[in-house]
Amino acid sequence: MRILGQVAVEEVRVGDNGRELTAAVASGAGDLLRVLGEFERDAIKIYDIGLRRPTLDDVFLSLTGHQADETSTEEDE
Repeated sequence: MRILGQVAVEEVRVGDNGRELTAAVASGAGDLLRVLGEFERDAIKIYDIGLRRPTLDDVFLSLTGHQADETSTEEDE
């Protein structure tokens, strides 16, 4: 988590299983390469790594601190 914390622009999130980490970064591929280099230097084995653009839900969660609730109204029904 220390390595991701060096490039993360927000708090690093830990998945429910404790083995998955998610971090928002500013430089995309450059930050990914930096993290991979640090993992290799520290002999940390990884099973999978990826880079993706944030969804609107990700942005909403980041800005508000909670997920958007889908509520139905009488007009929707």
